[in-house]
Amino acid sequence: MEIFIAVFLFSLTFCFVIFIANCYRWLALPLMSAFFARLGVSLFHRYVAALPQGSYDASVFERVAYDWSSSGCLGFFEHFNPSASYVYSSVLATLYGCTDRSVLGAQALNVLVGVISVLVIAIATKKVWNERAATSVAWLASLFPALVIYSSVTLREVFVLIFFSFGILMLISSVQRKNLIYLCFCFFSFSCASLFHSGIAFAIPASLVAYLLFSAPANTQRKVYIKRAGSAVALLIFFILCAVFMENIFLPKVGALSELDSESIATVVSSRADGGAVYLSGLAVSGPVDILWQAPIRMIYFLFSPMPWQVRSVGHALGMLDSFLYVFLVFLIFKNRKDIFKTPEAKVLGAVFFLLLFVFAFGTSNFGTAMRHRAKFGFILFILSAPYIRVAVARLSGRKNSQ
Repeated sequence: MEIFIAVFLFSLTFCFVIFIANCYRWLALPLMSAFFARLGVSLFHRYVAALPQGSYDASVFERVAYDWSSSGCLGFFEHFNPSASYVYSSVLATLYGCTDRSVLGAQALNVLVGVISVLVIAIATKKVWNERAATSVAWLASLFPALVIYSSVTLREVFVLIFFSFGILMLISSVQRKNLIYLCFCFFSFSCASLFHSGIAFAIPASLVAYLLFSAPANTQRKVYIKRAGSAVALLIFFILCAVFMENIFLPKVGALSELDSESIATVVSSRADGGAVYLSGLAVSGPVDILWQAPIRMIYFLFSPMPWQVRSVGHALGMLDSFLYVFLVFLIFKNRKDIFKTPEAKVLGAVFFLLLFVFAFGTSNFGTAMRHRAKFGFILFILSAPYIRVAVARLSGRKNSQ
């Protein structure tokens, strides 16, 4: 039964890729590569050797799903608890309850969601730039090691990715079309992503503020003035609503937002500072001033760790490859920042990425966990750097060939 479920889901994914390839010819090879890369890693993890990223947490999610599957097809609703960390297990429990336990089938479900994520990221990139840039991002998302691995094992990252990437697509559409309906879809999608990881919830206020600040039409001074006045009123209403509903907002491992202060942040930071991949264990948060001066350091470590001096094993060396790719993307964005951030879409995406980077940097003190967290929203860097990826890779290849 395990093989049948897996074969069905893998076949469904393959048919999806064929269908999309007929609709978007430029995505045919990247999506096919995305599918076969994830298929190969899934089979390797299941039948050859377990990947480090698919060991403890992945096994726990799958085991909890199996325990809950005794409730049948309605197991999702019976065990659904957005204040806990096992919404992903509820999804797998539904699959198991309607069919049978299939670890490879659960991996195949992640493969399907992962391939769809590549499609959404590519379409979002095309809306910001053009088809050529989107093709580069499609290849990058298809073969980016972290995205391939997390789409091939039973981890929740890929479900965060699909909802968050769709939310980004809707955010881009709302900026371009000045239509609040798309913004509502964006907030809904971000809310769905936050069910799988609560930290993504901070993208909702970030996207709203960024949208109001950077998407004003520049036709006339009168229109700009009216837009800014409306933005101020909307922000005021938004913060009033936040004040009203804050008592009911609860984030796993953080607590109620009404009780969020420097002490609770310090508790979160200290609880993450364990394991062999820990970093900045000597930095303690004891007040707002510590948050300000530690923010740049923690954001750099979150995005670029493991650093060369932190590498102590082969697994750490593979993690450093992931960090080098982010260094490459950030370098491209910084080098071409004047051209990139001329567009309102890039400004909005940059603001959302920066706030999430700040939030997750203080919730992580372990570079293994940092790799998983940045994979949730790191694709924003793909989109921002998209026009320059192909040229940069060509130049690097040319230098190597000349040497």
